[in-house]
Amino acid sequence: MPIHELHPFSEPEIARVPQKRGVYVLFQVENPIHADGAENLRKGVLRGKEKFPRATHFAVETLSSNARAFSQRVRKLREEMKLVRTVTFTGSRR
Repeated sequence: MPIHELHPFSEPEIARVPQKRGVYVLFQVENPIHADGAENLRKGVLRGKEKFPRATHFAVETLSSNARAFSQRVRKLREEMKLVRTVTFTGSRR
């Protein structure tokens, strides 16, 4: 399940989420609203849904890297989300 594939919050889709270490992004429709990492992606996605009940979709990416690379990936996703939010809500700079 690559991070660029959005999956709806449904039982069959959640059941397909690996129980491995990785990162996830929650979306409301196609807008990213939260990014985080988890040792168990399935549990992390479910906890994320509890915190962000309006999330409609999710994307995940498994990682077998060390703790530093794991933290860097989470940070990079959060930075990318800020850029998307800036363009989405304020328009692009011209």
